[in-house]
Amino acid sequence: MAVADRHGLPVAVTIESATPHEVKLVPFEGIWACHPDPDAIVNAIVRLYSHSSAAANEFHDTIAKVLANGTLSSVTTTNYDLAVERSTHASSIRVVECEGNRAGAIGASPTGIYFKIHGSAKPQLKGSIIYRLDQEGRLHRWKRELLTTLLENRTLLAIGYSGRDFDICPEIASMKNLLRGVYWLALPTTEISPYASQVLESTGGTLIRGKFCDLMSRLFGTGSAIKGAALALDEELFKPEYCSLWRIRILERLRCYKLCRPLFGRELECVQKNLIDVYVNLLGHRQIWTGSAGEPASV
Repeated sequence: MAVADRHGLPVAVTIESATPHEVKLVPFEGIWACHPDPDAIVNAIVRLYSHSSAAANEFHDTIAKVLANGTLSSVTTTNYDLAVERSTHASSIRVVECEGNRAGAIGASPTGIYFKIHGSAKPQLKGSIIYRLDQEGRLHRWKRELLTTLLENRTLLAIGYSGRDFDICPEIASMKNLLRGVYWLALPTTEISPYASQVLESTGGTLIRGKFCDLMSRLFGTGSAIKGAALALDEELFKPEYCSLWRIRILERLRCYKLCRPLFGRELECVQKNLIDVYVNLLGHRQIWTGSAGEPASV
């Protein structure tokens, strides 16, 4: 398994050694971290999930229902979408997306809490969205307190969650003496993330191999498949001037210098000033591999 840096991208992966498997290990937050316009990403997320087509499906309705009737005491999600809030049972649950609306969620045996730990796509809350791995340091104090309250003396079931972000799993692992138990669902043939392994090891948890829809069907009687079309991000994010910069930064983070190097002269003559750090890294990489052979170290 590739080792990730703080941007969530594999360390020391050169073009000779990069594999499709290693590329698939890169979380989307690592890709977002390389985009040249952070504001464009946040606005695209808000537009994507605020659209009326981003409606609740059977699974969102079921999650809200089992929260409302007390089958589940709480759900913590990294998702930004507003589908659960648009479900038929939304009025009976309490949604916590930011520090300002957590009042009443921390107390004795809270129930019916839907905790959006990485923020919400509501336009007025777009500043709450955590979308880059460099934002995933230690959780803010209020998030740690709420997560502890929601999990204390409870059994944790992790479904549809990779555990690849840097901020949540370490907190869960530290609660090993507070949790009643941990069950973690992973796809039958997918290797679980190192952080998920850490949680299972520290808590003595149980790994379940299976699919999200199958487990939901067995537990709550939902259908066996998610229905609906996938949503598409704004084309604005993929403007040519963005993609040139974006492509170079992704390749540089992957240490794919042989692919990265030609792009400077071919695509970015007018914007190289924005990539001086990448250019310096390219110079250093070229010197490492040619200097000892007495070849020119120019790029």
